[in-house]
Amino acid sequence: MVSPMPNGVKFDLSHVKVVLADDHGIVRDGLVAALKREANCTCCAAVPDGFAALEAVHLHRPDIVLLDHSMPGLGGIEVVARLRQEAFPVRALLLSSFSNSLLVAEALNAGADGFVTKEEPVSELCRGILATLAGECFLSSGIDRAGLRDSLNSLPPTPREREVLELLVQGQTMAQIARTLGLSARTIETHRNHLAAKFGAANLIDLVSRAVEAGFARSHRGENLG
Repeated sequence: MVSPMPNGVKFDLSHVKVVLADDHGIVRDGLVAALKREANCTCCAAVPDGFAALEAVHLHRPDIVLLDHSMPGLGGIEVVARLRQEAFPVRALLLSSFSNSLLVAEALNAGADGFVTKEEPVSELCRGILATLAGECFLSSGIDRAGLRDSLNSLPPTPREREVLELLVQGQTMAQIARTLGLSARTIETHRNHLAAKFGAANLIDLVSRAVEAGFARSHRGENLG
Protein backbone atom coordinates (compact mmCIF):
# COMPACT_ATOMS: atom_id res chain seq x y z
CA MET A 1 0.00 0.00 0.00
CA VAL A 2 1.25 3.49 -0.82
CA SER A 3 0.94 6.51 1.44
CA PRO A 4 -2.41 8.34 1.26
CA MET A 5 -2.58 10.69 -1.71
CA PRO A 6 -3.56 14.36 -1.37
CA ASN A 7 -7.10 13.69 -2.60
CA GLY A 8 -7.62 11.03 0.06
CA VAL A 9 -7.09 8.01 -2.21
CA LYS A 10 -5.35 5.32 -0.17
CA PHE A 11 -4.12 3.18 -3.07
CA ASP A 12 -2.74 4.26 -6.40
CA LEU A 13 -3.85 1.84 -9.10
CA SER A 14 -4.09 4.52 -11.78
CA HIS A 15 -1.41 2.72 -13.79
CA VAL A 16 -3.13 -0.67 -13.63
CA LYS A 17 -5.33 -1.92 -16.48
CA VAL A 18 -8.29 -3.85 -15.07
CA VAL A 19 -11.06 -5.91 -16.66
CA LEU A 20 -13.99 -6.74 -14.39
CA ALA A 21 -16.59 -9.46 -14.95
CA ASP A 22 -19.71 -9.92 -12.80
CA ASP A 23 -23.21 -10.86 -13.91
CA HIS A 24 -24.90 -8.57 -11.38
CA GLY A 25 -25.10 -5.03 -12.73
CA ILE A 26 -25.34 -3.37 -9.33
CA VAL A 27 -22.26 -5.24 -8.08
CA ARG A 28 -20.37 -4.50 -11.29
CA ASP A 29 -21.18 -0.80 -11.26
CA GLY A 30 -20.48 -0.58 -7.55
CA LEU A 31 -17.03 -2.13 -7.90
CA VAL A 32 -16.13 0.12 -10.82
CA ALA A 33 -17.11 3.19 -8.79
CA ALA A 34 -15.39 1.94 -5.63
CA LEU A 35 -12.11 1.17 -7.40
CA LYS A 36 -12.14 4.65 -8.90
CA ARG A 37 -12.90 6.24 -5.52
CA GLU A 38 -10.52 4.15 -3.41
CA ALA A 39 -7.62 3.67 -5.81
CA ASN A 40 -8.02 6.06 -8.74
CA CYS A 41 -8.44 2.95 -10.88
CA THR A 42 -10.44 3.04 -14.12
CA CYS A 43 -11.62 -0.33 -15.42
CA CYS A 44 -10.99 -0.59 -19.15
CA ALA A 45 -13.95 -2.98 -19.41
CA ALA A 46 -16.75 -4.14 -17.09
CA VAL A 47 -18.67 -7.08 -18.55
CA PRO A 48 -21.55 -9.39 -17.49
CA ASP A 49 -20.27 -12.89 -18.27
CA GLY A 50 -17.28 -15.13 -18.82
CA PHE A 51 -17.34 -15.11 -22.62
CA ALA A 52 -17.38 -11.31 -22.63
CA ALA A 53 -14.52 -11.40 -20.11
CA LEU A 54 -12.37 -13.47 -22.47
CA GLU A 55 -13.10 -11.07 -25.32
CA ALA A 56 -12.29 -8.05 -23.16
CA VAL A 57 -9.02 -9.58 -21.94
CA HIS A 58 -7.89 -10.31 -25.49
CA LEU A 59 -8.96 -6.86 -26.67
CA HIS A 60 -7.59 -4.71 -23.84
CA ARG A 61 -4.70 -6.91 -22.63
CA PRO A 62 -5.12 -5.83 -18.99
CA ASP A 63 -2.69 -6.34 -16.14
CA ILE A 64 -5.37 -8.11 -14.10
CA VAL A 65 -8.86 -9.50 -14.56
CA LEU A 66 -11.36 -9.62 -11.68
CA LEU A 67 -13.82 -12.48 -12.12
CA ASP A 68 -17.01 -13.44 -10.32
CA HIS A 69 -16.74 -17.18 -9.78
CA SER A 70 -20.36 -17.84 -10.83
CA MET A 71 -21.60 -16.35 -14.11
CA PRO A 72 -23.94 -17.58 -16.86
CA GLY A 73 -22.34 -19.62 -19.60
CA LEU A 74 -18.76 -19.47 -18.39
CA GLY A 75 -17.80 -19.03 -14.75
CA GLY A 76 -14.72 -17.30 -13.44
CA ILE A 77 -12.80 -20.51 -12.80
CA GLU A 78 -13.42 -21.68 -16.37
CA VAL A 79 -12.27 -18.30 -17.70
CA VAL A 80 -9.02 -18.61 -15.74
CA ALA A 81 -8.48 -22.15 -16.99
CA ARG A 82 -8.84 -21.04 -20.61
CA LEU A 83 -6.49 -18.11 -20.13
CA ARG A 84 -3.88 -20.40 -18.59
CA GLN A 85 -4.23 -22.89 -21.44
CA GLU A 86 -3.43 -20.01 -23.78
CA ALA A 87 -0.56 -18.93 -21.50
CA PHE A 88 -2.09 -15.45 -21.68
CA PRO A 89 -0.02 -13.03 -19.57
CA VAL A 90 -2.65 -11.67 -17.19
CA ARG A 91 -3.16 -11.92 -13.44
CA ALA A 92 -6.55 -13.18 -12.27
CA LEU A 93 -8.42 -12.63 -9.01
CA LEU A 94 -11.59 -14.58 -8.28
CA LEU A 95 -14.44 -12.82 -6.46
CA SER A 96 -17.17 -14.74 -4.69
CA SER A 97 -19.86 -14.51 -2.03
CA PHE A 98 -18.65 -17.92 -0.85
CA SER A 99 -15.41 -18.89 0.87
CA ASN A 100 -15.76 -22.67 0.71
CA SER A 101 -12.28 -24.19 0.92
CA LEU A 102 -12.87 -26.56 -1.98
CA LEU A 103 -14.08 -23.71 -4.19
CA VAL A 104 -10.99 -21.66 -3.38
CA ALA A 105 -8.78 -24.70 -4.03
CA GLU A 106 -10.42 -25.30 -7.41
CA ALA A 107 -9.86 -21.65 -8.35
CA LEU A 108 -6.18 -21.79 -7.43
CA ASN A 109 -5.76 -25.13 -9.15
CA ALA A 110 -7.23 -23.65 -12.34
CA GLY A 111 -4.60 -20.92 -12.27
CA ALA A 112 -6.15 -18.04 -10.31
CA ASP A 113 -3.65 -15.77 -8.57
CA GLY A 114 -5.92 -15.16 -5.61
CA PHE A 115 -9.39 -15.24 -4.14
CA VAL A 116 -11.33 -12.40 -2.50
CA THR A 117 -14.70 -12.79 -0.81
CA LYS A 118 -17.30 -10.12 -1.53
CA GLU A 119 -17.86 -9.56 2.17
CA GLU A 120 -14.48 -7.83 2.35
CA PRO A 121 -14.08 -4.05 1.95
CA VAL A 122 -12.79 -2.65 -1.34
CA SER A 123 -9.48 -1.92 0.38
CA GLU A 124 -8.95 -5.71 0.64
CA LEU A 125 -9.53 -6.04 -3.09
CA CYS A 126 -7.00 -3.26 -3.72
CA ARG A 127 -4.47 -5.10 -1.57
CA GLY A 128 -5.19 -8.24 -3.55
CA ILE A 129 -4.58 -6.48 -6.84
CA LEU A 130 -1.26 -5.09 -5.63
CA ALA A 131 -0.17 -8.43 -4.17
CA THR A 132 -0.95 -10.46 -7.28
CA LEU A 133 0.75 -7.92 -9.53
CA ALA A 134 3.81 -8.38 -7.30
CA GLY A 135 3.72 -12.12 -8.00
CA GLU A 136 2.08 -13.23 -4.74
CA CYS A 137 -0.86 -15.56 -4.23
CA PHE A 138 -3.48 -13.48 -2.37
CA LEU A 139 -6.24 -14.84 -0.15
CA SER A 140 -8.64 -12.52 1.65
CA SER A 141 -8.69 -12.67 5.42
CA GLY A 142 -11.98 -14.56 5.71
CA ILE A 143 -10.67 -17.69 3.98
CA ASP A 144 -9.96 -20.71 6.18
CA ARG A 145 -6.26 -21.40 5.55
CA ALA A 146 -6.24 -24.78 7.29
CA GLY A 147 -9.28 -25.96 5.36
CA LEU A 148 -7.75 -24.70 2.14
CA ARG A 149 -4.53 -26.65 2.76
CA ASP A 150 -6.57 -29.81 3.24
CA SER A 151 -8.51 -29.16 0.05
CA LEU A 152 -5.38 -28.38 -1.94
CA ASN A 153 -3.72 -31.55 -0.66
CA SER A 154 -6.60 -33.51 -2.16
CA LEU A 155 -5.84 -31.98 -5.58
CA PRO A 156 -2.71 -33.45 -7.19
CA PRO A 157 -0.29 -31.22 -9.09
CA THR A 158 -1.24 -30.65 -12.70
CA PRO A 159 1.05 -31.95 -15.48
CA ARG A 160 2.47 -28.45 -15.96
CA GLU A 161 3.08 -28.05 -12.23
CA ARG A 162 4.96 -31.36 -12.23
CA GLU A 163 7.21 -30.03 -15.01
CA VAL A 164 7.90 -26.87 -13.01
CA LEU A 165 8.66 -28.93 -9.90
CA GLU A 166 11.16 -31.13 -11.71
CA LEU A 167 12.97 -28.11 -13.12
CA LEU A 168 13.03 -26.42 -9.71
CA VAL A 169 14.59 -29.54 -8.21
CA GLN A 170 17.19 -29.50 -10.99
CA GLY A 171 18.17 -26.05 -9.77
CA GLN A 172 16.82 -23.95 -12.63
CA THR A 173 15.87 -20.35 -11.88
CA MET A 174 12.41 -18.98 -12.59
CA ALA A 175 13.73 -17.26 -15.75
CA GLN A 176 15.39 -20.48 -16.94
CA ILE A 177 12.21 -22.48 -16.36
CA ALA A 178 10.23 -19.91 -18.34
CA ARG A 179 12.64 -20.30 -21.27
CA THR A 180 12.70 -24.09 -21.00
CA LEU A 181 8.90 -24.39 -21.06
CA GLY A 182 8.32 -21.50 -23.45
CA LEU A 183 6.15 -19.65 -20.93
CA SER A 184 6.25 -16.18 -19.43
CA ALA A 185 8.02 -15.56 -16.13
CA ARG A 186 4.66 -14.42 -14.73
CA THR A 187 3.07 -17.78 -15.58
CA ILE A 188 5.92 -19.64 -13.88
CA GLU A 189 5.47 -17.47 -10.77
CA THR A 190 1.81 -18.42 -10.73
CA HIS A 191 2.63 -22.14 -10.90
CA ARG A 192 5.19 -21.69 -8.11
CA ASN A 193 2.67 -19.92 -5.88
CA HIS A 194 0.07 -22.60 -6.44
CA LEU A 195 2.58 -25.35 -5.72
CA ALA A 196 3.66 -23.61 -2.52
CA ALA A 197 0.03 -23.45 -1.42
CA LYS A 198 -0.56 -27.12 -2.26
CA PHE A 199 2.52 -28.31 -0.39
CA GLY A 200 2.14 -25.84 2.48
CA ALA A 201 5.64 -24.55 1.72
CA ALA A 202 6.95 -21.37 3.32
CA ASN A 203 9.42 -20.54 0.54
CA LEU A 204 11.05 -21.92 -2.59
CA ILE A 205 13.63 -24.04 -0.75
CA ASP A 206 10.89 -25.51 1.43
CA LEU A 207 8.80 -26.26 -1.67
CA VAL A 208 11.62 -28.15 -3.37
CA SER A 209 12.32 -30.14 -0.21
CA ARG A 210 8.67 -31.09 0.25
CA ALA A 211 8.26 -31.97 -3.43
CA VAL A 212 11.24 -34.33 -3.31
CA GLU A 213 10.03 -35.94 -0.09
CA ALA A 214 6.57 -36.45 -1.58
CA GLY A 215 8.00 -38.04 -4.74
CA PHE A 216 6.57 -35.45 -7.11
CA ALA A 217 9.90 -34.51 -8.69
CA ARG A 218 13.05 -36.11 -10.02
CA SER A 219 16.68 -35.42 -9.27
CA HIS A 220 19.05 -33.77 -11.75
CA ARG A 221 20.20 -37.27 -12.73
CA GLY A 222 16.62 -38.20 -13.67
CA GLU A 223 16.24 -40.72 -10.86
CA ASN A 224 12.74 -41.00 -9.39
CA LEU A 225 12.77 -39.61 -5.88
CA GLY A 226 9.56 -41.31 -4.78
